[in-house]
Amino acid sequence: MSEKFTVTLQYTRHLQFEVEADSAREAYAEAREQVEYGDNNTVEDWADGLQLEEMKLGDREIEFAFEFDWKAPKDARGLTPLKTVAKDAKTYQRIDADLDTGALLDRLFSSESTEDGAS
Repeated sequence: MSEKFTVTLQYTRHLQFEVEADSAREAYAEAREQVEYGDNNTVEDWADGLQLEEMKLGDREIEFAFEFDWKAPKDARGLTPLKTVAKDAKTYQRIDADLDTGALLDRLFSSESTEDGAS
């Protein structure tokens, strides 16, 4: 049976506009209006840094943070991987952490952990 989760994501979105204007101030104002009233005329549009911020299921509310796992091997690009850290949203106590966000979510929201309130 499906359950109703509330998921909060945070992301950075970059919008680039080509604006004809008589001054930088006017160009900025025009670009701002495009964002505020509709950004259908973007030249480029991309998002980066999508992060899971919070998830709720019933009374259970978990916040997420990300930190470098300096002990883990570097990835294919030679970068230190980020691990997802889960914290109780009410007490801010660390619950669990994993390099695999999906595996962490499976553990946190398994039927056993949500039934008895444990993680």
